[in-house]
Amino acid sequence: QNADNAAYLEILFNTVRAQEGTKVIYFPEGVYSFASTVDMIGLEGVYLAGDNAEWRMTEWLTAIRAQDCKDLHINGFVFDYDPASTVTGTVVRSDGSARTVTLSIEDEFDMTDGRFNGGAVNYGSYMEYVREAGGAYIPDKSGNLLYNSTGDGIKNIAGGSYDAASHELTLTFAASSGFRAPAVGTRASVSYTMYEYGMFLFEGCENVYMESNNVHTSLGMTFVTYNVNNFYMNRTNLMLREGSSRLMTSTADGLHANGCYGDMIVTNSIFEASHDDAMNICSFYNVVSSVSGRRLICSATSATTNYPIETGDVIEIYDPESMELVGSYTVKEAYGVGMTYDLTLDSRAPSGTEGYLVGNATRVPKLRVDNCIFRNKRNRGILAQVRESEIVNCTFENVLHGPVMMNASMDIFAEAIIPRDITVRNCKFFDNNSGHGLTADVSAFRSGGTVLTDTITGIVVENNFFCRSAGGAVYFCGTGNCIARN
Repeated sequence: QNADNAAYLEILFNTVRAQEGTKVIYFPEGVYSFASTVDMIGLEGVYLAGDNAEWRMTEWLTAIRAQDCKDLHINGFVFDYDPASTVTGTVVRSDGSARTVTLSIEDEFDMTDGRFNGGAVNYGSYMEYVREAGGAYIPDKSGNLLYNSTGDGIKNIAGGSYDAASHELTLTFAASSGFRAPAVGTRASVSYTMYEYGMFLFEGCENVYMESNNVHTSLGMTFVTYNVNNFYMNRTNLMLREGSSRLMTSTADGLHANGCYGDMIVTNSIFEASHDDAMNICSFYNVVSSVSGRRLICSATSATTNYPIETGDVIEIYDPESMELVGSYTVKEAYGVGMTYDLTLDSRAPSGTEGYLVGNATRVPKLRVDNCIFRNKRNRGILAQVRESEIVNCTFENVLHGPVMMNASMDIFAEAIIPRDITVRNCKFFDNNSGHGLTADVSAFRSGGTVLTDTITGIVVENNFFCRSAGGAVYFCGTGNCIARN
């Protein structure tokens, strides 16, 4: 019954850290409140085992931050925030010329809480929904999706105010937002976070397991893995809470992986109603600053894209205009200072490649997504910038910005690596895509710049079922040795 169990749990971690063997910390049935982040540092062989236990965050912070842990298990929990950072309302007034909309907010949500900023959105989103035949609310592919992003600097929501007496929230949108006045009665979700806090943050860990968990909301990305060797999820769902009128789960990505390696296996799980990608599995490009013989110096594009290049790693160099592969090299020596890496390679790097991209082919996990459901989301399903991977036996429904994307591009996010040798098999696709742009249910493509054949290779799309896609079934562009069959 503690208001904040974080300190007590960290005392337990300090007790078991030096003990050998498997350690089980058992949570009997009940609700456990946490008002601060739980730090798990250097733990090995630890199970957090819940028995119908709810881990409830009462502050808008990361729930669990695990660093340098091995054989870490999180099993049998419900995870939620109280309050969540998203609210649901119904349009009672809208004005296209003034670019305003007023929502009657459900009684479930107490927007007098200071975290809702009096109704004004700093970072967050406004998204409209429609009711499908089965009765559930799904994102409206023709409705407004407008946001203030911590990721790319977009600011569509200019102002907001909340009237506690009437339970009405009024939002004003920027002139450049493209706002279209919705009809009275339209349902909408408003979020007051975007990417601020990953709910679960795993850094430099090895062998992480999450099994039989239900996660109902997060304040940004939900499952975040940085530089992790082997990550496993089974029966771990990102799903709306039964009995709640919330329409959104994660306000950003569901599973976001950067610089990981080894296995990344996700099975028997549900990812629904997240704002951004259900899964984004990638690494990051570095940029070559100088080349001299076997010596190459390159730098990360920003502090948030800085992941290690180590001795023994295999790197690839690409022309940033065409994403053409220039060469593949093994790192014999590596020295990193800040965001800069001084590398000695196994052979001479080509001269004149300053400004070219460096991808670390070693820091790419073998992804397997098996028997999972992805549904009811406005953005992408799986962004798979991986290799030797497969997506099998999955269902994608009402995913409106590409259920499965395998693309090669260099943009402000600098996400890597060029996809290769990925199989999409025995999956079902229903009612996906918005019909705008070149999105398809399964797409492998080179985005922007000069498009060459065989930039992306070894993609196999076989024995899948496609139904009512607004953007088409399969799209290949800048690919070679790729197959679509059966």
